[in-house]
Amino acid sequence: MEQDIIFSIPLIISKLKKGVRGGDLLNNKRYIIAYDLGTTGNKATIFDGEGNLVSSAFSGYKTYYPETSWVEQEPEDWWRAIIGSSNKELLEQSRVKPSEIACLTFKIICF
Repeated sequence: MEQDIIFSIPLIISKLKKGVRGGDLLNNKRYIIAYDLGTTGNKATIFDGEGNLVSSAFSGYKTYYPETSWVEQEPEDWWRAIIGSSNKELLEQSRVKPSEIACLTFKIICF
């Protein structure tokens, strides 16, 4: 899954550099945050405008097995993982300011 995110970052950067509605989004906003919500938790990563990994953080959440072959998770746990510890830790580690973020991307696989 991490490989999928890394491969999509150059495409996102090229779109941002072309700009949306005539503007260059990367002028003042130099970073991309990518969220990968997986089975055991959320991996949040920050990439710079060249696609280089700046920082990464992980926030786990519970997976419930109420019956044989059943798997459940609470969407609120996903949200807490995004806005809570992984996002806070990610920004603190990287020292990137929220005003420098050009966009957010999400990868979520649900079966």
